[in-house]
Formats: sequence, C-alpha cells, structure tokens
Amino acid sequence: FPVTIGGGAHSFQMGLNPEIIKSFTPYVDGGLAMNIYYELYNPYEFSSIRSRNFRLGIGAFTRIWPIESFFIQVQPEYNYAWINQKDVSTGQSGTNNFGAESLLTGVGYGKRSEWGFSYFSVMFDLFNNPRSQYKSGYNRKEPVFRAGIGFPLRLGTKKK
Repeated sequence: FPVTIGGGAHSFQMGLNPEIIKSFTPYVDGGLAMNIYYELYNPYEFSSIRSRNFRLGIGAFTRIWPIESFFIQVQPEYNYAWINQKDVSTGQSGTNNFGAESLLTGVGYGKRSEWGFSYFSVMFDLFNNPRSQYKSGYNRKEPVFRAGIGFPLRLGTKKK
C-alpha cells in the first residue's frame, strides 16, 4: 500500500497505490494496482496560477522473480486526470480532463514469505503518451519509484 505525501512552500501532493497480489508460483506473482493522486499548487510571487489535479488509475501487473529477492515487473495501466486551474489575479479559470495509457516496466528488490512481503522497485513508462502522469513538465520520462509492504489475508481455513 505505497503512500505518497509531499509538498513545498507552494505545493502539496498526496497519493495511494493499493495493490492486490496473488502468488501463482514461487517465480510469478500477479495482481491489480490502483493509483489515487491529488496535488495542489498555490499562487506565489512569480505565478498567479492555482492548480488542483486529481488522478485516478487502474492496472494489472506481473512480477517475475528470476532469482531470489530480485524481480522484473510489467504493469499496463490507464490513468484519468481532472485538472482545474485558476488565475487568481484575473479570476479566469479552466478545466481539462483526459486519460492516458501507460506501460510501466522495471526491476525491483523484495522479500516474500508466507507472512507477507516487502519490496522496492524502479520502473519507466515505455509508452510515449505525452499525457502520461509519468512525464515531467518538459515531456521527459521520469522514473517511478515504489515501495511497499503487504500482509496476507487468510479468507477461510482449509480443512485437512
């Protein structure tokens, strides 16, 4: 359940990346991931623009563990954005809503056991979609860092 919290003098970001994971073999995991992200930029001495961005996304992923503790991850996903901007000096405002496909691929380090897991990964978006949330303001690809811990849910008990 990776959590993002950040900010600066004129900005604030908060996000969640919950995952549901199933181990199919000792070498392959699969699952679903969700992105929930909010950011706020307030006006300051060099800009009179206030921006509020909300993004929501969903994707499926596969983690392949070729050797113990190291994995390769592939994660296609779709993210949708709602962006509202306002020039507080003139009162003009506008909104922009759009979707973007991404294909995150990368490597990671982790530990798995019957009691849970922990991991750290670095991925890049292989698609060249200019609306991807994984690109900088200069349309450059940025690394996606994720880390998390998880505990198994035991739904019911098996009878012998």
